[in-house]
Amino acid sequence: QQQDQTAMGDNDDGGGGGGGNVPAKSGAAKRKAGQPKRKKRPHNPGIADGMSDDDDEEASMGGSVASDMDDKEGTDEPSLLERRAAKLEALRDEVEDKRNAMEEEKNSEERLRNELLAMNEDTLVEGPVMKRKKLAGPEDGKSLLTNMMNAKTPPHDFSEKLGLKSWKGTVLFPVVSDEPTWTPPEGASNPNEHAFLVPLEDYDITKAQNGEGPNTVALKFTAPRDSKRFSFNIAGPGHDDFDSILFHFNPRKQRGGQLVINDKQKGTWGRAVQLPLDQVPLIFGQTSVTILIQINGDGFDVFIEGKHCARLEHRTELPSKPCTLFLQFPSCDDYGKRENWTVYKAWWGNKESMVKGDISSVAGVNTFDSVHPRKLFISGLPKIRSDRDVEVRRAELERTFRKYAGARGVTCIVPKNSSYAFVEFETERMCDHALEEMVQKFPYKLSRARRSKHEALMDKRAAAEAGKTVASGDW
Repeated sequence: QQQDQTAMGDNDDGGGGGGGNVPAKSGAAKRKAGQPKRKKRPHNPGIADGMSDDDDEEASMGGSVASDMDDKEGTDEPSLLERRAAKLEALRDEVEDKRNAMEEEKNSEERLRNELLAMNEDTLVEGPVMKRKKLAGPEDGKSLLTNMMNAKTPPHDFSEKLGLKSWKGTVLFPVVSDEPTWTPPEGASNPNEHAFLVPLEDYDITKAQNGEGPNTVALKFTAPRDSKRFSFNIAGPGHDDFDSILFHFNPRKQRGGQLVINDKQKGTWGRAVQLPLDQVPLIFGQTSVTILIQINGDGFDVFIEGKHCARLEHRTELPSKPCTLFLQFPSCDDYGKRENWTVYKAWWGNKESMVKGDISSVAGVNTFDSVHPRKLFISGLPKIRSDRDVEVRRAELERTFRKYAGARGVTCIVPKNSSYAFVEFETERMCDHALEEMVQKFPYKLSRARRSKHEALMDKRAAAEAGKTVASGDW
């Protein structure tokens, strides 16, 4: 017992004798012993239980450093969050300000537009780029562009769909802005008194048959609901105060309503083409109506609001050379009754033929039908558009059919913007010979051409001058 106490005393004094098998404390252990004890950290299940003393000591030191860092982070964290929150709030305020500014600019433009439209209610507002009409109101839910696209053509102008371009023709009326419309005056005793008269210049029947040159009269007008009738005429040179008329257009409400188309030769009216008004687009009581008259080799084709309604075939031969026709709006009828309508616009120029497809059901069509004895019709050709292409095709056709012709050769008619052509021979026998030999080997469709009424009238006159008689069925 005394020896044990002696051994313990030696260990407390840190002596190295006698108790050599008990290791002395290192300097690090003494420093550690002098520090206050830290609370025991909870056991980490991710660390193995078999850690050595040195590992415990390092973990203890690492834990001390981590604890100090956690204390610092805990101190800085509230200020960082506050800065972030303040920055986010500033961004939100900036976005909101921009949104409010854009909304205010949009409202300002809307107010300005409404003010401009209110200044010109029910009228057009003309600008350098576009034309606008007054909106029906914000409650309709349609945009300005939608209202513009759905807007109807003004009554004083032609629709863009008709393609009546200024460079293709001439506006006959109105000429001056002081007279925007024409209405038959009161007190006229005959149709020619105070009538509207304007020339249709440079009409060439040869070009018109090929779709070239001035060939179309366009009228924009209105006939009130209480109107009983109105009319207009087209006459040729030497009409003798419209005692001879090539084309007469006259809708009437008498006898249930009829559209009458006729001609007059030396004061005598011809056999009229008549059709009920219920078979054509409405004419009376409309805000405005558009009528187109196309003059071609067969006659006068009548289009009302784009519908092919009637045709008056030529009853008098037109001059073969360019001439001037005349358009007249009579003041009254033959009995002195005033015409009742208002003309907004009149146009004269070139327009592509509107005759399409089968027209056998059109009033006045096929009253004359005949095969041309000396002319062939070629179809299915490639479409050409330039004058150079027209000259090249004409030369090719003349070279191809020259061997079937006599000393004068053949006459080739090649319309521009078309896929067909005509070849005319000097005699009927030459034409028959060419058709018989070329119909099988010619790469395009070849057939007899139909003779127009104008050509039949020319042949009839030529035969009469030669002292021959021509049967009525042949012309």
